[in-house]
Amino acid sequence: MSIQPAVIDSAPYILCNEQRQDETIEILRSFSIEGGLHFGFSGWLNYDIMAATKSSRGIICDSSPRMMEFYQIFKERVVLEDGRTAFLQKLQAVFQKNWNYFDNGTLSQLERELTRPGSWLSTNEGFHFIREMHRKNRILYKQLDATGCFDLLQNLQIRTLYTSNIHDWVEESSVNKEAFEYNMHSLIDDDTLYIDAFYPHTNRYGLPVQDGTGPPLRITEGRLPTFQRTRLPEVSQKAHMPLSAKRLNFN
Repeated sequence: MSIQPAVIDSAPYILCNEQRQDETIEILRSFSIEGGLHFGFSGWLNYDIMAATKSSRGIICDSSPRMMEFYQIFKERVVLEDGRTAFLQKLQAVFQKNWNYFDNGTLSQLERELTRPGSWLSTNEGFHFIREMHRKNRILYKQLDATGCFDLLQNLQIRTLYTSNIHDWVEESSVNKEAFEYNMHSLIDDDTLYIDAFYPHTNRYGLPVQDGTGPPLRITEGRLPTFQRTRLPEVSQKAHMPLSAKRLNFN
């Protein structure tokens, strides 16, 4: 059965705005993982995870055609450059010619990856690792819908699995949430570290409390995490109350 990816033709999410990125990478390093398959969706954080866990192989997926174009540009540039600064400059030069096509509002922060703790690009070791993974063709890029057919992706023995905040997206978009959870469950075994981003609280209106720069990352070992949220205590809710629900005082 062929996999039919969803077509999402908008500026891709190349960089990650999720909270606890540095903390998550440090926790992954503490597992002392050496090798194994990394499977992930979305963008940049996949490289951070692979560099931190010294993955032996990687499969990185996205449903966006523009993201697949970015991956092709990324591969072409990273295998050619000897240094991380030169690589980033060449990558930025490509983006400058197609800024609106690739930028969803975060690309201006790309240069900070050279110094951000936890970023694969912040150290020569991390850059060389990701570069060599590409030079040896150990990373496969695949256009794939996380709610689509996963029949061709069974028995992969995945060590790290990253899904960003896809669960929130399918929930908000009325897409088949059960299909997503079924697919992710089929990829997980007892040794898999499942990494995702999830807002854990709701306000009094039952809506996720979306505080900070983005949903916080979390790691779950050997199973899918819970996707149930708890209600935020009343004392913490005023700052997260929808504008329409706030009492306006003109005195």
